[in-house]
Amino acid sequence: MAIFRVTTGDQKGKIYALQTDKIVIGRESKDLPISDQGVSRQHAEVFRIGELFFIRDLESRNGTFVNDSRVADQEILRAGDRVYIGNTEMVFEDRFARQSDSRVLRFGDSIDKPEATISFRLPTEDATATLKSSAGAKVAPPPRAGIADGEEHAQLATLYKVSRWLGTVSDTNEAMNLVAREMANALNADHVYLFVFDDDSPEEFRLVAEFDRQPVTELAVSRSILQRVRREGRPVLSSDAMLDDRFAASESIVMKRIKSLLCVPLMVMSRAVGAFYATNAKLAEVFSADDLALATTIGMLVGNYVEMKEILENQGHLYRNALKIIADAAAMRMPETKGRAERVAMHASAIARGAGFAVERARTLWVAGLLHDVGVMGMSEDEIADAEQNAARRAKLTVELLATIPELSEILPAVRYHTERFDGSGYPQALAGDEIPIEAEIVGLARELESLLSHGGEGGGELPAKEALIRVRDMAGKQFSTRAVNALLIAYRKNYLFQEDARLFHVGL
Repeated sequence: MAIFRVTTGDQKGKIYALQTDKIVIGRESKDLPISDQGVSRQHAEVFRIGELFFIRDLESRNGTFVNDSRVADQEILRAGDRVYIGNTEMVFEDRFARQSDSRVLRFGDSIDKPEATISFRLPTEDATATLKSSAGAKVAPPPRAGIADGEEHAQLATLYKVSRWLGTVSDTNEAMNLVAREMANALNADHVYLFVFDDDSPEEFRLVAEFDRQPVTELAVSRSILQRVRREGRPVLSSDAMLDDRFAASESIVMKRIKSLLCVPLMVMSRAVGAFYATNAKLAEVFSADDLALATTIGMLVGNYVEMKEILENQGHLYRNALKIIADAAAMRMPETKGRAERVAMHASAIARGAGFAVERARTLWVAGLLHDVGVMGMSEDEIADAEQNAARRAKLTVELLATIPELSEILPAVRYHTERFDGSGYPQALAGDEIPIEAEIVGLARELESLLSHGGEGGGELPAKEALIRVRDMAGKQFSTRAVNALLIAYRKNYLFQEDARLFHVGL
């Protein structure tokens, strides 16, 4: 749903949904009224054609501006565009809700008595009998009865859930938030935060997941405790933080309210790659040595998960760069096409997002777009000299080349049929309508858009995006299906079309 969000003036914060095909903005408008003497009675009009929203000035006295540029005729609106009418600023957005920007991570660094905090080595057989503080004093663990059968079953159930989520949930952030929630439930914690450490910046702690039993606007944690857990690779437990004068002077809001605190490293091969940070304000729910053992075990599971994701991330970058080398090698045969493959790949994955495809499917289309024309490497110099005449042969060589790589079999339909057209005018088989795989249609549409932008202007020069999109819109139901064209227009509206999706090869945290 497209909206205008007012960001200045008396209506600041108000949202207008663009639900009709035409909305008039003005001092006396019933659609979107602006009570500003600098605004004309009927100042500007927003109208919709297909999946595109346009704005035009209605011969107003002071003009209509989009991103500081005066609207001369009409402009296509994209997500994030700022519209200025009189003294009022509005932002064009493509959804009602957005993630809050108000959450603050606050570190309380007044922990100047580390010797008073209990720290633990990884448990041995007698580790729960007596816990030793850094100062050498014997400290009895928080009183708790032995683990009953029911509690032991509950802990096993927790470990099973965590293992299952880490192994089956494809979205890394979702998996981490599920683990944080399960940790909070198992420990009866008020707040659980999951941090990943940055190898290049020892002072940085990246928050990747959280669970708050009650909503908070500030996440307050102790930098000192996180630094200590990172440095020593040992969990830290404070079972009476509220009464500890170390926290009395802290600026941390949470630290002043908590009764118990538990910070557990995420361990991989004796190296801390992150930490769980849990707090509790309930006097009757003090973290115990049993909680420590459970949290430490989960920390090991999650630590190995984080490490695996980093390895996969690196492999993804290697795979992506290897594909780009192939595309660049093909472009060397036809220097005038340099950069075209990457632009087609970017447009194809953006159209896939506009169609609502999952990340994996969008990634497949990125690869298909990148490699859709590598058959040029198998052509002679004479064939390359007459590239248009030999387009069908180049497409055939591309499929034959890619077919020798089993790992790329998934992109073959998109590459083989991307020159087909919805009305049956394409090649190699003159397919029409639903006979053409949607993936192939998207790659073909991405190639058409790239061609228009690069050579569709006067004398074969560049064509402005607005004119290219209008031409593409007119191809709906002819060269391309309405579904594919609408997906492209949505991608433009949402600002996908000219930026590469960072999620395509991102599997880490």
